[in-house]
Amino acid sequence: MRQTRFVHTLASVLQLVASTVAGAQHRGTRADYARAEQFIGANAQELVIDDAVQPHWLPTDRFWFRNRTERGYEFDVVDAATGARRPAFDHARLAAAVSLASDTAVDPLKLPFRDIRFVNGERALRFSMAKGKTWQCDLTTYACVGPDTAPLERINEVASPDRKWIAFTRNDNLWVREVATGRETQLTNDADSDFGYAKPTGCCQQVTVIVQKRDQRPVLVWSPDSRRIATYKSGKYTVERPLHLGAALAGRAAELSGPLSAVGLPMGEAFQLRDDVLGAFGESSVTGKPVGDDLREGKLTPLVAAATERFLVTASENRAPARRQAVVRTPVP
Repeated sequence: MRQTRFVHTLASVLQLVASTVAGAQHRGTRADYARAEQFIGANAQELVIDDAVQPHWLPTDRFWFRNRTERGYEFDVVDAATGARRPAFDHARLAAAVSLASDTAVDPLKLPFRDIRFVNGERALRFSMAKGKTWQCDLTTYACVGPDTAPLERINEVASPDRKWIAFTRNDNLWVREVATGRETQLTNDADSDFGYAKPTGCCQQVTVIVQKRDQRPVLVWSPDSRRIATYKSGKYTVERPLHLGAALAGRAAELSGPLSAVGLPMGEAFQLRDDVLGAFGESSVTGKPVGDDLREGKLTPLVAAATERFLVTASENRAPARRQAVVRTPVP
């Protein structure tokens, strides 16, 4: 039954590709393209403000996040226990300090960085700007020093909120390293090239990453208390490996393995995500799969992870004095 569902899913994808190619013969006007361009991900997200929280946890149940406002961006710190929220720093003073140190005009609501690190007991801030150069600013005097070449964080490692542990992958298994001693501990031992932990995926950069052998950030999230890690184990057997097999049979494996991986792995993940949703909300008479088995067995599927994250964020927001409201700006027609 699973094979039948997969064949139907793959057939639907191929039909969609064919219809897209056929539709490409009908050209739109310049105005059509301009209107459609507004809904490309990077542009569309600018039309929504106060819409989401991506928490970066700090000690004592606090987290910081970068919030999109109507005028620009701001960094806030939230106490998850009380819902209290405050600016992470004085944006105007930091912008003035960065402008002076870098000899470049900086807008307080358009600070030239997305990621920050609190250091020195949260009395100073580190961040990276142009060309990966890192700066550090004192949050008492608002004096900045830099730039230096030390990276804000190694791209292939993820530090715990308390900065005592580093998570990384080796031979597709998940490991952690204690910062104070350098001692390494292997957390998983059942991975292989087709079933790796915390493996990044995506449609648009995978070919470049594979060809240039770039490091990528492991896909994982630390718990606020730095005691647990949430990640996933990827399977490549649904789409990617069958495509590789076809390329090998055609004698073009070396040429096409990278591009086929870039297409096949996201398709396989999409199939698995759909399978997870059907396993929770589908009709057994249609899917042939019992409903609720994954939930009863306690499988930590992406569906469960997403529901848990939304619950925690919503619970935190409901304790705040004023609940956040999402505001959507309509694109120009």
